[in-house]
Amino acid sequence: MPKNINRFSNLLSTQVRRKKTKMFVSGLKRIPRIKVAAYNGSKFRASHFDKLSLRNPMVFQQKEIDKLFFHYGILKSCSFPFLTKFGPKLLEVLERYNMAGLAYFVIKNTFYKHFVAGKDIDESLKVIESLGKQGISSIMDYSVEHIEYDTEEVVNTLIETIKLARLNENTEFSCFKMTALTSSTVLRKVNEVIESRYLHGRQIDWEKLKTSENVYDFVNDLFIEDLTREELHDVNVLLSRLIRIGESAVEVNSSVLIDAEQSFYQQAIHFFVQILYILYNRSRPVFYGTYQMYLKSAYKCLEQDIKLSKIHNFYLGAKIVRGAYMDSERERAKKLNIEDPIHETMENTHESYNNAIRLLLKEIKRNSKTSIMIATHNEESIVLASQIMSTLNIKPKSKSVYFAQLYGLCDHITLALSQKGFNSCKYVPFGPVKSVIPYLIRRMMENKDVIGKTKEERELIMAEIVRRFLK
Repeated sequence: MPKNINRFSNLLSTQVRRKKTKMFVSGLKRIPRIKVAAYNGSKFRASHFDKLSLRNPMVFQQKEIDKLFFHYGILKSCSFPFLTKFGPKLLEVLERYNMAGLAYFVIKNTFYKHFVAGKDIDESLKVIESLGKQGISSIMDYSVEHIEYDTEEVVNTLIETIKLARLNENTEFSCFKMTALTSSTVLRKVNEVIESRYLHGRQIDWEKLKTSENVYDFVNDLFIEDLTREELHDVNVLLSRLIRIGESAVEVNSSVLIDAEQSFYQQAIHFFVQILYILYNRSRPVFYGTYQMYLKSAYKCLEQDIKLSKIHNFYLGAKIVRGAYMDSERERAKKLNIEDPIHETMENTHESYNNAIRLLLKEIKRNSKTSIMIATHNEESIVLASQIMSTLNIKPKSKSVYFAQLYGLCDHITLALSQKGFNSCKYVPFGPVKSVIPYLIRRMMENKDVIGKTKEERELIMAEIVRRFLK
């Protein structure tokens, strides 16, 4: 912090202090590339697309001072590589020796408090309401791991989050992981069959799904030669759960995001997503599939689904992410001596992601039956998307384009998008402390690069803290 802070604090004249504060904020060298847009109350005067700035110091002015300090402290802690690298392993050791009680207490009052909305839906409503007042929609994410929780209980809670959309205008989306609805063994087996039989061989005849008496017959006919009776039963149980979710979403006019997972599940997940597209996305995008653009195959997959949506006349909902399993995917490919499914460089992944933005936004301009969820913490991709929207004359509040970030991370981006009039969302996880710990660890590992590089957000928070003390 600059040395002249002390001199500022000793000035008694309010007028002089305010003048000095403005000089401090505008000249603070530790906060690069911040452009202070014209501001009036809580709304920007500038038009939506006027050089979208995601580093405006005004974005945190509505946040309470104690929350600013807490927010800053958590992000500062996350910036230490030791924490993201060894924290999960340390917790495993403590659990092994029944010494994790203190660790859970600390996590509950720090990282859990910052990154998780609460233990259940009722506690989460406070966060949803707070975000809603800032023009931010919530994506409800019941974040318990299927290994620890009864699958039917997970499905019932997910349906509750979907039905919440009827009562709360700030919850347009819910989300889930397919592995939370069935055993990983079943998904792996279905994945193997699809890869061996249908990915490079026979084509799936989707017309049969539309003419079949029920979806169960369609799926059973596809897999009856390769799955045991017990495995087919488990697949049918998964389908019944997906149908319950679909019917609930249609009933309350809500949408559901289906997360992508590791490559040894993903073909199976994508197969079930395509079924849901055809069954439920008839009049609007009820289901959004997730496309991991760090995969070499992702862009082609996206193109094929756009084509499929036109052939079978359904609405395509596409959530695009870079990807969360890079390290484990590379290790698996090396161990099995197979081709690495991930792009060779991060630059290639960025290019793939940005190309997906271009493809989908152009498709939205041509075809009103396409929607995109741009789920990223990458500022360059968000600015690019806003520029393309401007060029194509797609309105910021178009129901075909949404932006999303994780709750507790990159709030300056989410707030800036909201204040500029874009459809801005937060992934809002909830669940009991011990059951959400695996989620927190996974998110920490998946986003370690983002979490470790929160410098810009911390600087914006500190600038707001200083502004208030010198006001």
